[in-house]
Amino acid sequence: MFHTISTVAREEGPRSLYNGLTPGLQRQLAFCAVRIGMYDTIKNMYLKKFKGGSINKKNKATNFIIIIVLSLMCTFMVRYDFL
Repeated sequence: MFHTISTVAREEGPRSLYNGLTPGLQRQLAFCAVRIGMYDTIKNMYLKKFKGGSINKKNKATNFIIIIVLSLMCTFMVRYDFL
């Protein structure tokens, strides 16, 4: 890995190591925005449907893990093109 970095820096210049940084940051920002929106939406739906609007303190961690997993699954389906 270090050999690749040094070769690219030597042959193309140190600035070439940052090529692709802008598209990568844009992708991450879009993914995070969708993920946060999906988390809030799924959390509200989950609480309304299964818990009557509040989280049981006994299973609080389990409920949040379920909500996070569901929101990530939905985010991947919305954000990435699988075809």
